[in-house]
Amino acid sequence: MDGGRLAITGIGMATSLGDAVTACAAARAGLVRPRPLPLFAGMDGEEPAAVAGHPCADVMGFEGFARLCYLTRLALEDLLTRWTPGDVPPSRIALLINLPTSDERPLLLEHLVRVGNRTPGAREADVFLGMLRPLMPRALQGASLHVLHDGPAGGASALRQADALLGSRQAERCVVGGVDSYLDIPTLEWLEATRRLKTPERPTGLMPGEGAAFLAIERASAPRERREIPLALLGPLTLLEEDASADESQAPGEVLARTLCDVLERNPERDEEVRVLIHDLNGQDRRSLEWGHALLRGSQSFPRVRQLTRWLPAVSFGDVGCATVPFQACIAVRALARGYALGRQLLLCCSEDAGTRAALIITAPDTVPSGRS
Repeated sequence: MDGGRLAITGIGMATSLGDAVTACAAARAGLVRPRPLPLFAGMDGEEPAAVAGHPCADVMGFEGFARLCYLTRLALEDLLTRWTPGDVPPSRIALLINLPTSDERPLLLEHLVRVGNRTPGAREADVFLGMLRPLMPRALQGASLHVLHDGPAGGASALRQADALLGSRQAERCVVGGVDSYLDIPTLEWLEATRRLKTPERPTGLMPGEGAAFLAIERASAPRERREIPLALLGPLTLLEEDASADESQAPGEVLARTLCDVLERNPERDEEVRVLIHDLNGQDRRSLEWGHALLRGSQSFPRVRQLTRWLPAVSFGDVGCATVPFQACIAVRALARGYALGRQLLLCCSEDAGTRAALIITAPDTVPSGRS
């Protein structure tokens, strides 16, 4: 996806720190709100301590698909407090949601097994959408619904799919986002068993989080035709796959470095206007190792990458899984709106265990829309 083809005209979030405006301001101020979770771990010979995470208070009491649905509803309601589809009918709006799979969320699998006894062949998307439809805000009821299962980088895949829908005129507006939660007990136990969780015994793991975030997207020409200024422009965007079958001789960070270099090479301003990098570092050793190698490789072509100010949303919100890229984009949009982005462009990047690497550019809009003096 090339730069400047899409405009971001609205954002909405449901997070441990509140809605989009509140949460981004709190993260900017360095505020965090970790809470003890119902899982205890400890070092040998010491009393176990509760694992900490970043729960969203507004969905306490819900679990599994219900929790994901209510996080989605909260984020969409937040979006609609500052954005409206105008005279575009819901049938011309596409809602794209990146959703976790039951392979890595054991509680979802338990739910699927229960539902499958009554609904043969039930899948994550079927169950999720069946529960979400009655909860949809009225302005989006009747929108076409698309579910992706593309992991933490899936938000970038959803943006690429939205670009295709808008370019082919299959939709006039797209609402693109993701939702995830790591905070149910079976998932926490799975994270602990796979040694990915930050515990008193393992200080380099991830802190689990949850949330949902959505972007209202349209063709960049649409706001100009209405003589409106969008919140930001989106693109270019690059998605590359790391070969999971490659032998261990492949250097860590190689694919991520190529992803960063590709998106900067296709950016008309290259790296001249980028001042901030929003990264998905989450406390895991392998993620840090990959980033260190990618930084060394990428800076050979773009030396300024080493000087970029780095923002790490996981510090404020924990790891939000399938909502990672939408979270990053919302943070970038608010930074541009509030004037602390340090420049006209922000670089976003994301890695995932399955092998996908994503990078994209968020650019400040022109302050005067085309056709207005």
